[in-house]
Amino acid sequence: MSFPDPAAVLCRLLAFVKPGGIVAFQELDLMPSPPPQMLPMQRVERGPDSHIYDWVAQATRAVLPLIQQVGVATADEVQVDTLAERMRREVVEKD
Repeated sequence: MSFPDPAAVLCRLLAFVKPGGIVAFQELDLMPSPPPQMLPMQRVERGPDSHIYDWVAQATRAVLPLIQQVGVATADEVQVDTLAERMRREVVEKD
């Protein structure tokens, strides 16, 4: 991954590290290849049978410790165990 200002990214990441913590990076030295190309596609889903609700809930569960650590929300506020069903219900009701 390449950043236009790596020092700024590092400074931003250091704000999340406890005193004495370690920030580590791994760079893969791949053979030269053409730059990646973005494909103008995205998955769009809706309705009660969509898998997106479960995917969002799983992703939220994975980052929940960080959400709590930086003070965005508490686990009680997020209620990740019921998140998928709450999103599904709200979308279906508004559809």
